[in-house]
Amino acid sequence: MAGFWIRIAPSGCVHGSVHEESVGQLNDDAHKEFTPRVADRRREAAEGWKRPAA
Repeated sequence: MAGFWIRIAPSGCVHGSVHEESVGQLNDDAHKEFTPRVADRRREAAEGWKRPAA
């Protein structure tokens, strides 16, 4: 059963979602979809952005 990846700001607010079938089952796949540039992904991870499956 496929679900959605959601993007959560450090404040806890959801800032986006994408269907798992569109990007894949791995957290890294979803992160690349939300934030294409490597440097930006690293910065977001350090700031506390999250991508848990919903």
